[in-house]
Amino acid sequence: MRSSGPVRFRTIALSALVALLGLHLAAVDASAQNLFLNADMEVCPVTPYNTPPADWGSSGTGSGIDCEWWATGIDPGIFGGSRSPRTQYTQIEGITQSVPTVPGTTYTVSFFVAGNGGTAEIREGTYTGTLIASGPITVSYTQILGTFVATVASTQFYIGTDLATGATGDARIDDACVSTDGALCTVPVELQSFTVE
Repeated sequence: MRSSGPVRFRTIALSALVALLGLHLAAVDASAQNLFLNADMEVCPVTPYNTPPADWGSSGTGSGIDCEWWATGIDPGIFGGSRSPRTQYTQIEGITQSVPTVPGTTYTVSFFVAGNGGTAEIREGTYTGTLIASGPITVSYTQILGTFVATVASTQFYIGTDLATGATGDARIDDACVSTDGALCTVPVELQSFTVE
């Protein structure tokens, strides 16, 4: 009889990891997908300063989000992977991306943020567009999450920070998600490819 020890150990270890992180992956629809390209923001251009991650555009009052740069104030560090783009103190800055949407369909939009005060925002369009969700920025990474009903076949979303008021330093953003499956957007991008049977 063949031993199932190593396989069983891996299954138990994965289950323990999921429980430890407090993630409820069983609720994620296996057919769901994150519509953002480069959602984990790991792919940066050759010149990563004042330049957004690949597949993203810039929107704001400053010189542009930094795909890779250290943060002033208390630097919260990298959220996942090897990059968490920086938004600059005293500015309103963020990134935009257009995705295909179905009119009348509800989408969940989210991202993670940490920094030195200010407000994190998700908007339709640009930094001046219709507000979908917002929340305070703290030193520890928190998730900003909201829902949106599409009205057109392609929707541009903005995720970013307002550090012009109430901030004492830079902020970092990471792991953006837009999906028709709200549960998918509650977990970090690095874990969205896991499925639980």
